[in-house]
Amino acid sequence: MSGRRSPSRRPAYVRARRRRRSRRRTRGQQTWGGIALGVVGFLLIGAGARALGWWLLAVLLLVLAGLAAARWLRVWRTRQLKDVAAVDGMSPSEFEQHVADLLVRDGLVAVRVVGGANDRGADVVGRTLRGERVVVQCKRYRSRTVAPREVREFNGCAWSEHHADHAVLVTSGWFSDAAADFGRRNGLRLVDREALAAWMAGRPLIPTRRSSRPTAPESP
Repeated sequence: MSGRRSPSRRPAYVRARRRRRSRRRTRGQQTWGGIALGVVGFLLIGAGARALGWWLLAVLLLVLAGLAAARWLRVWRTRQLKDVAAVDGMSPSEFEQHVADLLVRDGLVAVRVVGGANDRGADVVGRTLRGERVVVQCKRYRSRTVAPREVREFNGCAWSEHHADHAVLVTSGWFSDAAADFGRRNGLRLVDREALAAWMAGRPLIPTRRSSRPTAPESP
């Protein structure tokens, strides 16, 4: 029997990357049509300049460029959120492994899934190449937000129990406003659904420079 991993067992970020490559090939096939449209647009710009004047034409082009950029951003975010939807079908343990796979992809070492009955608030741990300890708690939620109490509990154990240099709370859902505010004030890195989508798309989560953790986190 071949040891090759079946498509259904490949990490979700790998499947998302393949979908993006397929979309890029499709866009590449449309290149010549885009060039033709560009030539036509150039001719129209020249005609418009003679009819409207350069200043009015420049304002019109800036407005059109802004609308095009806004539309591209909406499409890009929609595609990312479609990719992250793959985590909704995962079990909590599969989600933890998915997060561990992303950390390995980012170059972390000694990455382990440690979630369980006695995990003391940590589901995944690892280290950067500089030796910084990364402690992650995972919340696979679909229809509820992460509450302030859960963020306070993680804050209480990440620094003192696990001696984290980077304390990360990842959810497939969202954080309440109060939870997000508490996390920011206490140096936690909070990853909600949109940030998870960007992470899966290739944006590294842990910065390369060393960040200092709070010396006196707020008490719950």
